Amino acid sequence: TSGGDIDVGRVSQGARITTSGGDIQLRSASGEVRATTAGGDLELEDVTGSVDARTAGGDIYVELTPAGNGRSALNTEGGSITLYIDPEASVTIEARIRSGRDGWRRNRRDWDDRRNEYEIRSDFEADEYEDEVDSGDVKAVYRLNGGGERVTLETRDGHIDIRRLGSQR
Repeated sequence: TSGGDIDVGRVSQGARITTSGGDIQLRSASGEVRATTAGGDLELEDVTGSVDARTAGGDIYVELTPAGNGRSALNTEGGSITLYIDPEASVTIEARIRSGRDGWRRNRRDWDDRRNEYEIRSDFEADEYEDEVDSGDVKAVYRLNGGGERVTLETRDGHIDIRRLGSQR
């Protein structure tokens, strides 16, 4: 669609869902899921496989059980990311919050106050965690069950939550 919300039930062989100006909700899927919107939230529930989720102006919520068939990426330019992941999966999660620090450079006190708004929170212990003062970025790496299939999470000026699948809402 070029200007509305999309609400999909169960998909069994993957999905490509795109809208230019609305929210996307997918209730269940297996295989490769691609969901893109320029101005809305993405809510992808009960996905077994891989996810490529992108929005320029919204939040991303994904429930993922990786199936060893591809890399997953969740990216938003103006929102937060919540990932529920199967704790039994062998995955490497790379999370990054890019700050809007460039716009705050002139007033250091405003920047110091603002940068504390964003953090990566997780039910899992981080193997690496960096809060880079110079760039304002926050990065973390989680290797569940020894690591494996890659899942990347990236947002600008939002927070990231990584939770155990089964503990939703």
